[in-house]
Amino acid sequence: MSVGVDSVCVNPLRIPDVPLAAELLARVLDLNAGELLGKLASAVENKRGFLWVKRKISMEESEKLRSYNLDWIEFRTESSRYYPKGSLAAHVLGGVDHEEKGNGGVEQYFDKELRGKAGIMRTTADVRQNVFDLKVFTDPEPGANLTLTIDERIQYVAEQELAKAVKEHGASTGSIVAMDPKTGDVLALANYPTFNPNEPPSKKSDFDARKNLAITAFRARFRVQSNYVVGSARQHASDARQFILLLQRRFHGLSPHDPRYAQLRHAQHGGHSRQVEQYRRHPNCFGHREG
Repeated sequence: MSVGVDSVCVNPLRIPDVPLAAELLARVLDLNAGELLGKLASAVENKRGFLWVKRKISMEESEKLRSYNLDWIEFRTESSRYYPKGSLAAHVLGGVDHEEKGNGGVEQYFDKELRGKAGIMRTTADVRQNVFDLKVFTDPEPGANLTLTIDERIQYVAEQELAKAVKEHGASTGSIVAMDPKTGDVLALANYPTFNPNEPPSKKSDFDARKNLAITAFRARFRVQSNYVVGSARQHASDARQFILLLQRRFHGLSPHDPRYAQLRHAQHGGHSRQVEQYRRHPNCFGHREG
């Protein structure tokens, strides 16, 4: 979901004491005071009347800054992506970058549909930024709603049990996928370690946790070349049948002459049948354990 959050900007030419302003803003917004002072001083020297201080601040930061009631501090409302369930189904949903562009999962694959279109408006304001005239040229268009096949209850249990199994068996990573064998709908897809899409990655382990091992391990193990992306119903059904067929042959001795084999195989899209045959050269199933 998208929510409105405050971003902070200033008019450097209206700041009475630049060093004091830099110290105040840096303390409240957790910024480097020296770097901020340099930006403010450069803006004053070049007579620039606008400078972003920090985009998309927290509610606590906003409330504290507003309590000072300083006329040279300005707030602009911007849209920010928020995931109310935290890390639940994080690898399915993915996330967005600082520009609100999808960078993983369905957020990336359906970025164009989810993004919507910004409107165009011209405003005229005085030196104190009081708008006295505006004209709307085009209205904004909200992004589309997207409904997934993920079952929240199954997803939650899958994530909890996966984390428990990984720790009990001393593994470093793990993956689990739950599907409806009749339709190919993905009911749960979980990886361990996981991440909270509300928190931007800051170190290597954060980026590693964002890798969707349930997909990459399957493609690497069975040399699947199709562009498998969670969110495509047609691709779900195709790859789900292929996945089930591979496991049936591995664990239940399903023969190529079995009617079920033929039924599943003929259900594949044209170019996927040969990949079922490649399974003979890759007899092992999933495994992310190291050491």
